[in-house]
This record gives sequence, C-alpha cells and structure tokens, in this order.
Amino acid sequence: MPWLWTFGEEYYDENYRVTVDSPRAIAAMKYARELQKYQPPGVLGWEYGDHIPRFYEGHLAMTGGWFHIGLDANDPSKSAVAGKVGYATVPWHTDSGIKTGKAVLGGGSVAITKHSKNPEATFTYLNWMFGNKERALEWYLNGGGATLRAIYESPEVYEKFPWAEEFFPMANYSLEHIAKQRPTLPISHSLFEIMSAAWHNVSMDRETPEGALRRAKKEMQTLIDQWKGGK
Repeated sequence: MPWLWTFGEEYYDENYRVTVDSPRAIAAMKYARELQKYQPPGVLGWEYGDHIPRFYEGHLAMTGGWFHIGLDANDPSKSAVAGKVGYATVPWHTDSGIKTGKAVLGGGSVAITKHSKNPEATFTYLNWMFGNKERALEWYLNGGGATLRAIYESPEVYEKFPWAEEFFPMANYSLEHIAKQRPTLPISHSLFEIMSAAWHNVSMDRETPEGALRRAKKEMQTLIDQWKGGK
C-alpha cells in the first residue's frame, strides 16, 4: 500500500472504482520487485519483524518500521549500531503529484465492547487515561505507546532517551505529513489480502505485475460492488 501511495495511486477512486491496475500502480509494483535484487538472501521467507534484530545487529544497511524501531536503533543497550543510525522520511516518486511519501498509520487501539455494563464510564476513563498529556506522557515513559503528538515534544522524553534526539522531530513530522490511514471499508481486510496475494505472486515470479494487478482489480471490484449493493 505505501508503494501505491508513493507512486500517487490508491486502491480505489471517489466512486469506489478500483485503480490498482493503473500505470502508476504497475510502476509501483515493478519498482518494489526491482528492489528485491538488493535485499538479503531469503528475505521473502522472513517472518514479520525479522528485519528488526538483523538491523540492530548491523546486517542491514537500512530498514523501515514502526516508531519503536527508530527509538531503539540508537539505544546502546539494545542495538549494536547505536550512534550510527540516521533517520529519513518515506521517499516518493517525482511524477506522483504528492509532496511527501506516505506510510501506513499504525498504532494500537482500545475499544468498548458492546456488552459493557457501563460504556459511559469506560469512555470517560479512556479519555482520562489517554487524552491528558501528563498521563499520556507517564504511559509512554513507562513503556507504553505514544498517544499524543505532544509526547515527542516533551523535555522528559528527551531526557530519558537522549540518544533519540534526532528521532523525535522526525517522528512528529511523519505523524503530521507522512502517516496515512488505511481504507476503512468493512471489507478492507479482504482487499488487503487480495493485494497481499498479488504481491506474493509477483515477488516469487509467479505472475507479472500487470497480470497480478488485473486479477486483483477484478477480485477487489467484485467485493466492493457486493458491499455497495448490500449497504
């Protein structure tokens, strides 16, 4: 998905017509496939997260990931390459029509179950816990995730993580300009799976980018049309 965004494309347009077989989308997948030449042997067999220890051990020149990777990469207690790691935002294609690269907005979430006996009190608690800067900062300093942009601007954070001085401004810039929400249709996960399968086949040379994306478009459009018909 970030590759599509980087090349200026989306899963579908404002009329829910799937666009993943456009020239931009095909160029994005071709480029991603080209980059396989410069990745470690066996990378296609790695599990999710396998790149993190390899980067910390100095076996990868660069990697991408969630914010905790950027924080820990220069932590001398966790990383053998601490002090040698720099940060950069996601690149973008010059013909994409966008001004910054785009990355999937990540993070954890909390929710109120429909079976809750007291949803109002639960909602009040969640706002109390995560919507207040002081409590959100305490949560982050004790191992939790950042829930407010202001966390990365707090002096306490710079004091506790002095090795990450260059990281926090980059993190805030990414939150403001780079992070992009996934499609949020009820069928979005199925759309993700279709595109994941398309990329899998291309990466393994089982399909061409053009063929895989034509097939993906057809399958995705069928799902979207069914969803639209059932709304």
